[in-house]
Amino acid sequence: MNYLLSGTESYLMKKRLNEIIKEWVKDDPEMSLVTYDASMNDFMMSTLIEDASTIPFFTEHKVIVVKNCQFLSSTGSISETDTKILEKYLANPNESTVLVFMLEKDKLDSRKKIVKTLKKVCREFKCDTLQSEEFSSVLRQHIKSRKIEMDRDAFVELETRLAGSLAQMESELEKLALCERKLTKEDIELLVSRPLEDKAFDLVNAVIAGKMKSVFRIWKDLQVAKTDPILLTTLIGKQFHLIYQVKLLSKAGKGESTMAQILSAHPYSIKLAYQNSRMISESLLKELISDCASLDQKFKSGLVDRTLGFEHFLIHTAGRINSCRH
Repeated sequence: MNYLLSGTESYLMKKRLNEIIKEWVKDDPEMSLVTYDASMNDFMMSTLIEDASTIPFFTEHKVIVVKNCQFLSSTGSISETDTKILEKYLANPNESTVLVFMLEKDKLDSRKKIVKTLKKVCREFKCDTLQSEEFSSVLRQHIKSRKIEMDRDAFVELETRLAGSLAQMESELEKLALCERKLTKEDIELLVSRPLEDKAFDLVNAVIAGKMKSVFRIWKDLQVAKTDPILLTTLIGKQFHLIYQVKLLSKAGKGESTMAQILSAHPYSIKLAYQNSRMISESLLKELISDCASLDQKFKSGLVDRTLGFEHFLIHTAGRINSCRH
């Protein structure tokens, strides 16, 4: 049996891989597990297939994991020779070898011949980010299984801070399980850090509202945490892009709950994005997204000082948004 794993949720991907390994390798997994990175320059399909064709010496089965299979996405490629080598093996695979092809944080290009072949002969698992309702249900189950008690406000705050991350959920719940009392919202605020994306969202909200004191308070907090302006610029660009998407979906008559499902975003983020979208035109949003990309390039090329350039960007952006209101 061979497998094809793809999706954007790293936690689910690793969990599924571990389940596959446990299913096929009963003893001494280190002796029966081989990993290849298909994104490396020295990766050779012929070497992989030679390994897959070899019978394991000490165990009944061996698992070969092929990570970063970009050749299965629209951005990667595979030679005709390698395609034929892989297809020939898959037509008559070694029964003692379990091949696991993995493509993380990207989509399979179903138009490609090799993808169509793998989908036919492999057991496929999609490990995508959970919708907000699904994540909420999973979070409740994990809280219950760990016998953690918290009130409703605490749950809402925790869900917001986790922002759909299953990996962070695991680590944070391990910490919260140590508390031997019913947790409140204040406990969650104290014990669970907010994701950087949330702080970037706060920064965007303050810029759009023209609250410059709040803008620079948040910016100073981020500086204390040694947050790179390049990363912040990227996150702010994503927030403006979310607002732009929400604006377009709103014009198409979509409600906030539908938007959250389409964009795989938290309902609260959609709510704020919708409010902000009413204050900025489509044309300005496009310009702001472009400004973020341009500033990112200037930072990376060393043309602009990161701190001064980012502060100028915040002031200039707030001014442009404010001038459009009048």
